[in-house]
Amino acid sequence: MFKILGGAIARRALQTAPWLLLAAGASSQVLTVDAAMQRATTNAPAVRAQLAAAAAMTESAQAAAALPDPRLRFGLDNWPIESADKFSTGRDFMTMRRIGISREMVREEKLDLRAGRARVEAERENLGAADRRLAIRREVALAYVEGVYAERGVAAIDAIAGESRSLVEVLIARVRAGTTRPLEAVAAQAQVRALEDRRIEIERLQARSRAVLARWLGDSGAAPLAGFELARAREDIIRLASHDDAAHPQLGLAISGTAAADNDLAQARAAERGDWSWEVAYQKRGAAFTDMLSVGIAIDLPQFNRGRIDPEVRARERRREAARETLEEARRAHALERALGLADWDNAQRRHAAFDSTLLPLARDRAEQALAAYRGGGGNLAEVLEARRAELETRLARLDLEAAAARAWAQLVYFMHAEDRP
Repeated sequence: MFKILGGAIARRALQTAPWLLLAAGASSQVLTVDAAMQRATTNAPAVRAQLAAAAAMTESAQAAAALPDPRLRFGLDNWPIESADKFSTGRDFMTMRRIGISREMVREEKLDLRAGRARVEAERENLGAADRRLAIRREVALAYVEGVYAERGVAAIDAIAGESRSLVEVLIARVRAGTTRPLEAVAAQAQVRALEDRRIEIERLQARSRAVLARWLGDSGAAPLAGFELARAREDIIRLASHDDAAHPQLGLAISGTAAADNDLAQARAAERGDWSWEVAYQKRGAAFTDMLSVGIAIDLPQFNRGRIDPEVRARERRREAARETLEEARRAHALERALGLADWDNAQRRHAAFDSTLLPLARDRAEQALAAYRGGGGNLAEVLEARRAELETRLARLDLEAAAARAWAQLVYFMHAEDRP
């Protein structure tokens, strides 16, 4: 019987071999999960945009620390509009044509705060780029393992379906011979249809996986997948325990938010201390009169603007409180997401181990015992085939658990920030 089933599977393999060879020829290099994540982060426009914004803010910090440019001033003072000298620029002794220069002298403290604010924004953009890279790595890792296990799932279902079709053929022949009830053949046919439906669903997941990989990798997203082993995932999870979670870019963004709020508050308080400016002007009068030189100083008087400064200080104090609460919320959400990912990993690992140690051996023993009983004349073919089907279903369930563990690892990739590369 199993020779017949093995022959059916071999025929299917021979039928699909040319397609596998064509697929292998389409790309000479298989795609590993590490290469996929690296290429995706390198080619991501969103990451490059944030890095460019960070560079722009770094340049802005230098400009923010500089004094405002001087101003060149022109004017005409005491220009007569009446009498015989009206509209003359040189006959009246008080008329002066003026040219001068002035400059606002902003306090150094304020310039430092403005430059610091630009540096904070540059750091936020860099952290945003790092966080985006980790999110992309996670998305690509999820798509990759989904594609790998979809391929394995299709192969497993094809193996089960091949045996099930052979079972249907055998049972139909036995029904015609009158040695088997028609109900058994109908049940076997229903199983084949269910497997075909399940295969279609897995093919949908496989297509989605390839679409995501193509979104991040372009044409290389269609390359054959190198596969994935849980041993690698276990090593990554062990290393994850040594990562400093406080250094994660997601939390760094929230921390930089508090730094920005602190800077804004400091700038509002610095506005209570006014700036000053100076001006020098040369004044040209008529030929019969002497020229003049004027100098002046202007001083801000912020104490007359309490209705503007004090409310702004209070508003920025509230924003600082909001930034600190946002940081605390980010820490809690980050810790929860990480804990849930680890819980999913541990659960999948334990269940996978249970399949290897108990369920799969039991299913294998059941199939062997049913076959031995059939050969000894103490069993029937339906029991043998049912036991074999149950063993294959157990193997498929084990594969599903392995895929769940791989997906848990992919989710935790986001927290492996020590693995991030610019």
